[in-house]
Amino acid sequence: NAALSVNLDDIKAAWQNAIDSLSKIKMSVATYFNEGSPFTMDKNVLTVVFPKDYSLHKETLEVKENRSLIEKTLSELLKNNLRVNFVLSENAVSKQGEHHSFIKNVVDAFNGRVIKEG
Repeated sequence: NAALSVNLDDIKAAWQNAIDSLSKIKMSVATYFNEGSPFTMDKNVLTVVFPKDYSLHKETLEVKENRSLIEKTLSELLKNNLRVNFVLSENAVSKQGEHHSFIKNVVDAFNGRVIKEG
């Protein structure tokens, strides 16, 4: 009783649902996972790519407990036993523009606001 194979389009279609599910369980994992992009699907291994300066995101998601949570969430959504692999890439770009998300996080952390000069 082999499971149906999952392709990259299936992953992309389920991506937002996966983020939503993760955010209900562990917000930090959902936030970091959201910065990645599904890159390749080989057999049952999904490779998620992050911009090269997002090594903190990659390392956090590689922690056994976080990786298991992501794999469990994706596996349930796609009714398949999936594994995830995280890589950094020169070609991957941040979803929110290079510095926007960092500035937003800092501003949020301090309950501040950005005042434009000029």
